[in-house]
Amino acid sequence: MRKANKHRLVLREMSSTMTDPLDQWRPRTLEDTYTAVDLDIAMSDGEAGSNLFYVKVATPEALRRRAKGFLIAGHRVLVIEKFDHEQLRLAIEDILEKCTRDTWEASCAALQRYFAWEYEDFAHEG
Repeated sequence: MRKANKHRLVLREMSSTMTDPLDQWRPRTLEDTYTAVDLDIAMSDGEAGSNLFYVKVATPEALRRRAKGFLIAGHRVLVIEKFDHEQLRLAIEDILEKCTRDTWEASCAALQRYFAWEYEDFAHEG
């Protein structure tokens, strides 16, 4: 049995530079329902810092509209039925719950299955 982790991942902010403010965005059609979402995520351990993660959010119709031929290939895309800010927030919080691990590093590795991380390709020069 896994020991319960007293700390969890928390979503501090969810926004989009494409559709600011995100909570007021109302796409005209399902084909227009495509945006990049920025996620400010932290651990609930009292630390002041957080990290940014990025994900695209789209309906199947919007992806189909943007397809370039036979294959629709997207990395880290959440496919939604329609845009609903509150439902999207709940879905992302569910992902955060599933990705919470004992350490930030382990949690971050799990998060990268779903979201691009601001430091993903960053290499420390030592």
